[in-house]
Amino acid sequence: MAPLLSFPPVPLERLGLHELGEIPFGPPYYQLYWQQRPVLTGRYFGAEGLWALAERYFFCEEWHTLDRGKGPITSLLAFDLVEQRQCVVSHATRGFIRPVRVEGTTLIYEKTFLDRGTTTEYERDIQTLSAWQPLYLS
Repeated sequence: MAPLLSFPPVPLERLGLHELGEIPFGPPYYQLYWQQRPVLTGRYFGAEGLWALAERYFFCEEWHTLDRGKGPITSLLAFDLVEQRQCVVSHATRGFIRPVRVEGTTLIYEKTFLDRGTTTEYERDIQTLSAWQPLYLS
């Protein structure tokens, strides 16, 4: 299966997302690929990703359930590709969370709650991220 999405400037053969399926009447979900191999198997991701700080960090949404009745339950993840680690930036229960942009060292992201009809923007300094866990990509 060819990668559906990749996020510049990391070449396609290094990091990308492959579509795995779609929630009935909902958005598609993806598997993270590293050097054309699936990584973090058993975990599902949204379609949007964001690179920051000279391609050191990659931010994307992780889905914690594919059950339409229970979800969406999502988290915004930070991947530090230099230190090979990951952490949760924020959670959204019954909503979606997506990275929007980075200004300096500040990550701007949005939480959207469809049942409430609201979208709210948040900021987080990347340098204050904590609770890092090892990231095994190879």
